Amino acid sequence: MTESSSVIEVTVKTLDSQSRIYKVGSELTVKQFKEHIASSVDIPVHKQRLIYQGRVLQDDRTLTEYNVDGKVIHLVERAPPQATMTCPGGMSAYTRGAEPGTSSNHATSQSAPHDRNSNSYVMLGTFNLPVNILDPQQVQVGMS
Repeated sequence: MTESSSVIEVTVKTLDSQSRIYKVGSELTVKQFKEHIASSVDIPVHKQRLIYQGRVLQDDRTLTEYNVDGKVIHLVERAPPQATMTCPGGMSAYTRGAEPGTSSNHATSQSAPHDRNSNSYVMLGTFNLPVNILDPQQVQVGMS
């Protein structure tokens, strides 16, 4: 066999902690690999998300490009699209999953750019500050 048509071994680990080993051609694209494993993992191709070393594998790249021979790839099922939410201040935030065949790393916004002076920020989480860094009289606490 030539180097370009060699067979590689890839282990796919699913969320239910099952591991499946596949021997496939090294020049398969990620999408072709998803098609190959779809029936055995019982997840349709368009809902599969393959992750290797913390990165989502792109459908148009080959397995060789990711150097996954003998390695473990994690398989998760894409979350269903999320609904539209209304934010404080009457603004609308719209988030949905990527359409099949596309990729998206950020939320899609249908509204105007955010106005930094509109006081419409939302705090997500907490943090600690050393007591000697700020004057307690200057700290603003917002509760709604």
